[in-house]
Amino acid sequence: MDNPAVGGFSQFLNYGGLGLLAILCLVVLGYNAWSLNRLVATSAPAKVNAARPLLLAQMAVSLIGLFVVGAGAVYLENIKDRQTRMAQIIIDPWERNIDSSFLPDIRLAGKPLIDRPINITCTPGSPTTVTVDLDRFIAYRISKSIEAQRALPPVALSSR
Repeated sequence: MDNPAVGGFSQFLNYGGLGLLAILCLVVLGYNAWSLNRLVATSAPAKVNAARPLLLAQMAVSLIGLFVVGAGAVYLENIKDRQTRMAQIIIDPWERNIDSSFLPDIRLAGKPLIDRPINITCTPGSPTTVTVDLDRFIAYRISKSIEAQRALPPVALSSR
């Protein structure tokens, strides 16, 4: 899960059957605790002893179910981590009419990338590093700004 604090319960329910099984286990555990409390408060000791194995069996099944839900969630998360993912890098604003020598230098594993948008395959187990060097593009923008300032008429000094 990306951020457990945001939408944690809804992400938990996204696992479908695991979420429903966990809710069912919690309901059974709660019902058993409530029934045991009522039974102890109102019944004779013989009835409590007779119901004890059934309540213990239900609680054990519920706890085993919760353990299975946790193991299933960990398993599904590990499967998700082993998947190949695609990333797309979009650098905006982008000027298509400038010479490619002024474009930002974007490299993936040392190889320059020129196509836009950039599609990258992220394989599991090794980090995918994209290097973006904006020095050429910033130098180009500064030179264009200086040219534009020179083209403007000088500002007259106001006298007081």
